Parts: sequence; C-alpha cells; structure tokens
Amino acid sequence: MSRKPYRCPRNSLRYTVQETDTIYDIAKHYDISLHELKKANRHIEDLEVICPGDVLCIPREIEPRRAKVIIALNIGTNKFGYTGKWEAALYKGAIPAEETEGRFTEWKQADKNIVTFELPEEVRKSFEVPFSIPEDTYVRIRTLGNDVFPVFDLVTEPFTLVRNKKIIVPINFISKATILPLANKN
Repeated sequence: MSRKPYRCPRNSLRYTVQETDTIYDIAKHYDISLHELKKANRHIEDLEVICPGDVLCIPREIEPRRAKVIIALNIGTNKFGYTGKWEAALYKGAIPAEETEGRFTEWKQADKNIVTFELPEEVRKSFEVPFSIPEDTYVRIRTLGNDVFPVFDLVTEPFTLVRNKKIIVPINFISKATILPLANKN
C-alpha cells in the first residue's frame, strides 16, 4: 500500500515514487539533501525503504532553477569548408563512446552561428534539467540539409549544468595547415 502525506509543506511538489527510484537518486535529481527530504516526509518512517506509488514531498527553493546554455560555433567565413546551416540539442546521461537517449531539448537551428537554450523553459515534455549532476550534460551539433558540405554530427565533452548560471560552449572548426620539412631518407 502506498504512503501519501496528508499535505506537503508550502513550496513543495508532490513526487510519486517510480519502480527504479532510490531515495539517493531522487535527492540527487532534485538537488536536495537527504536531511531535507526526511524533514519534509515525516509520513514515511524510513526513507531508505521507499516503494513504487509512495508520494514524497520535494522541498523547492523560492528561487527557480534556471540556466542559459550558449553554443557558439566558429566555422570561419564563406570559403572552402564553410557550412551555413547547423543545429544543436542538449543531452543528459553522458556515457563515453555511447549514444544516449537523453535528449532533453528540441533541436534548435543556429542564428549567426549561435544557439542559446533557456532552461527549464526549453525542456521537452516529460524531461527534466539534469542540474548539478557532474559531467552529465553534453551538446550534440549537426549540419542541416542534404546540400551542405562538409557534413558533421558530433558531440562535445560532458559538463555539469549549474543552476542560475550561464554556460558557454565554444566549438572551433577553424584549422590551418602547418608546413614542416621532410626528413631525409638516407
């Protein structure tokens, strides 16, 4: 039988425990301490033992959790190797050498080689911003259109989304050849 509070404290949200949840994952996801969770959930004697269907009160801060992520792509001028149209999206769940299913924003086309995401406003339905999860967020960028060359689809190094901060992700595609002397083959 699921356990539910009579009512949650002011400035709290109600969260229904899912099958794979642990109290540690919930605390990490909402960026709150176990102490804060225990204090807000006195209707559950031992929060170490939660069951699917239990309802938890999640204390929320008065200040909203927001972030701005700016992706700036330096691809040079309209010369050889230049591509005009590209888009970006934010993903969570960075796993080295693996593609994840964690895209939490829609794809957004660049304007003057910049894409800006306002979080949480631009988060896809049923997704949440992975605030404060170390090295969990990354950017995926790709070219748009079939007539574009060069074509690219790549990801950035993972980073931590910090609430109430601006995060700038610079990406540089400018390259310059270096000419070196050939070694003698004697």
